[in-house]
Formats: sequence, C-alpha cells, structure tokens
Amino acid sequence: ADLQNFKLNPDFFTMNTNAILENHKTTYLPYFYDSVLIEPEIGVVIKKECKNIDKKNIKNYISGYIICNDLSGRDLKGLIKDNTVLRKSSDGFLPVSSALVPFHKKSFNLNTFVNGKLIQSFDTDNLILKIDDAISFLSKHITLNENDLVCTGSAMPKPKVKSGDRIEIKVEGMGDLVTDIL
Repeated sequence: ADLQNFKLNPDFFTMNTNAILENHKTTYLPYFYDSVLIEPEIGVVIKKECKNIDKKNIKNYISGYIICNDLSGRDLKGLIKDNTVLRKSSDGFLPVSSALVPFHKKSFNLNTFVNGKLIQSFDTDNLILKIDDAISFLSKHITLNENDLVCTGSAMPKPKVKSGDRIEIKVEGMGDLVTDIL
C-alpha cells in the first residue's frame, strides 16, 4: 500500500541555487549537521515550458541529462522539527556534472565511489517513480521552465560522508561527477 501511495502522491522539494556546485569542486560540511548523506541522481534539464504534459510526450521537453549528487544534512542541531529546505539547500549541497548529455534514454546505471571504493550501484529502472513519470507528475502541478533542473531520486541506502572524503559518481555515456568534502 505504501508503494502505491507514493506513486500516486510522490514527495518533491525545491532547492535554492546556492546549493549548486560545479564538477571537480570542494564542498564543506556545515558544523550544524550530525551527519550528511549522499544521494546520487540523474538530473533532467528542461528544454522549454512544461505544463500538464503526458509522459509519452516528455522527451519533447527534455534538453538532456546531467549527474547530480543531492547531499542531505541530517539531525540539524538546535531544531526540533525536520526542515527540508535547510537540510537540502546548504551551500554546495548539489554538485552537478559539467556536460549536458542530449539524448533521451529510459534508464541509467549509477556507480558511486567514496575514496575509490564502490559503495553503491543502481539502475534508474529500479526507482519507484520513473523519470518520465516524475516529470509528467510535476508538470501537472507546477510549470517547469526552460533550464529548470529536476533531480530524479536515489537508491537506498544513502551513504554517509565525512570531511576528507572524495565522492565519484560514474554513469556510462555521461562521464563522472567528482566532489571533495572538507
């Protein structure tokens, strides 16, 4: 029942632009988190205004894909209630790859390495909400504009990182996303 409910009522959030970090750059772990998780994802870049689009037409609205790493602060010190904006939008908490890959592909295999060790491998075919379904769902509720970036979700478990770690996310045909953590 929970899986079906999620497909009918998926949870989305927005991130501020200050979170975006270029490929091969360093981000800093804020002191106010007890832990930070990494969430390797495919990012979809919107080509043109996208409103109320059926999933069979989604490819006409996609410029291409990039690799994203949606960092997520956990256990925000001093707050009683969880705050998604704060834990997702810290400076540099959305590293993105450099190259936009302009093709429409149904699935991607993501391999994530921390300090050279493979810690996660998954295919977007195994996500609960498929990429086209996510874009279609969002477009029925909000207008997506040219160059908007939609991150499409990650597999479980979501590994923790610490200062000194190097994160590499590799996707065949797309290259890699490398981020150092301080």
